[in-house]
Amino acid sequence: MIGASAMWITSLMVTLVQPDSPVPMTSMQRSWLASIIEFGMIMAAIPVGILADRFGRKKLLLSSGPLIMLTWALIIFTRSLPILYIVRFLQGVAMGIGFVVAPMYIAETSDPKVRGTLSGQFQTLYFTGTLIAYCTGPYLSYTAYAYALSSLPILFMITFFTMPESPYCI
Repeated sequence: MIGASAMWITSLMVTLVQPDSPVPMTSMQRSWLASIIEFGMIMAAIPVGILADRFGRKKLLLSSGPLIMLTWALIIFTRSLPILYIVRFLQGVAMGIGFVVAPMYIAETSDPKVRGTLSGQFQTLYFTGTLIAYCTGPYLSYTAYAYALSSLPILFMITFFTMPESPYCI
């Protein structure tokens, strides 16, 4: 989910500066669109740790699903560059949640014998999302691409909802 959110824009980089782009922009605007996600990650990093302690790891991780769904809805239904900047920032916030809280959650809920393996799977799933974005982007329209990638947070929310809360947060 967060891997696809991070990398969806790269498949569209050439398309977005074309005259028939769904969201016309200059090369400079395209660069900002690609990089603003990092600001969202930076802004989320410290408060996310505090929020994870206050509300629990599972709740915070689950909150990233609707946030990512909101960003895909905005991508699908708007063609505004300022809105896309906001989208990328919010995707960065969701990534900040994932990168801070998921390792805590995995460490706290997994058996020590498999903790290292499960921790590595977090990165595997991140890169799987990246691969999905790279493999589908060149072959789908802007809107179809957003619809396809919006299925990932739905899948995450359905599957993660059944997971237990961290024993440190019960």
